[in-house]
Amino acid sequence: MRSIIISLLILTALFSCKDNRSTGEIMPPVGISNEDKRNQATYDYLTEIIGKGGGEAIHYYKLAEVCLALRKSSEAEEYINQAIAKKNTEATYFFLKAKILKDLGRDAEALIEAESASAMELDTPDFYTFIAGLYLDIDSISLANQYIEESMFIAPDWPENFYLKANTFLRQSNSIEAQKVLYSLPKPAKNSPEFYYLLSKSYLIQEGRLDSAIISVNKGLSLDETDPGLLFVKARTLQRLGRTDTALVIYEKILDKVPSEAVAGEMADIYLKAGNFTKAAEYFKRQLEETPLEKKFYFSAGYCYERLYENTLAQELYLKAKKTFPDEPEFSVLYDRMTARLESQYRSTSLPNN
Repeated sequence: MRSIIISLLILTALFSCKDNRSTGEIMPPVGISNEDKRNQATYDYLTEIIGKGGGEAIHYYKLAEVCLALRKSSEAEEYINQAIAKKNTEATYFFLKAKILKDLGRDAEALIEAESASAMELDTPDFYTFIAGLYLDIDSISLANQYIEESMFIAPDWPENFYLKANTFLRQSNSIEAQKVLYSLPKPAKNSPEFYYLLSKSYLIQEGRLDSAIISVNKGLSLDETDPGLLFVKARTLQRLGRTDTALVIYEKILDKVPSEAVAGEMADIYLKAGNFTKAAEYFKRQLEETPLEKKFYFSAGYCYERLYENTLAQELYLKAKKTFPDEPEFSVLYDRMTARLESQYRSTSLPNN
């Protein structure tokens, strides 16, 4: 075991060193960071070890970790499963698997693995904030708060705790309490994109504070002009101010980059209000693929299909909604209405010509 760890440390050191020839530091190719280069080198090294049949649990764990960093999440899942198969007593292995599953968009499975790590008494602040974030994603605010409190007990000044706490208040539309939490952050953490993202979101949901939202979001973008969360808030604020063309341009740039926000749904709303039912239906459909448990998008998409006289598409959508939300009687009413309309349409077209 010791030799394995030493080998990994040596490898990391080799790819962190400077080249004294010519200009000094070895620069990576354009678009490839030094960190990616190091991770790729570690990936090559570990896959070679495993390929020779010498892989131990730690090799598979480190390989899964590197794959996640290299955005190879499916491959990372394969390696962490092999690590756990070889050694199922390491809480950090289950934590890494939870992070991989989260990255794959499988939050429910991620939560199961995170709870396994919790049962093994993993008690680091990054673990507590991770599991708190998972509970926040499924709107279990009380459980999220429990883990945030655990993390705050261990690391009272860690900014991530404050960000998550503020987020719990934003989920409850309590902008005042969210702002109190954010302003209680240690001073260095207030000069970060995440701070301004959450602050601008709090102003966005507060009556009459769109000007403050714009000021805050612009301060955040001055720190990172590509931050997708900040760009989303800016687009949402511009949308509220009636500057929909500019908002659409920003939304289009971040459409696939902010999974926690209903970007496609916001774009669909703009097109719907403009009377462009074709575009609205296209983006509502896309939003439903991302958030299949949001009722409002079924109603909105169905309305667009009906306005476009796409009765079959409307019927199929209402049937899916009816099965997804069996306790929502309105979807049954809408489905029955569309079925009757299609039957009437079929009878009228099947009548013989005189």
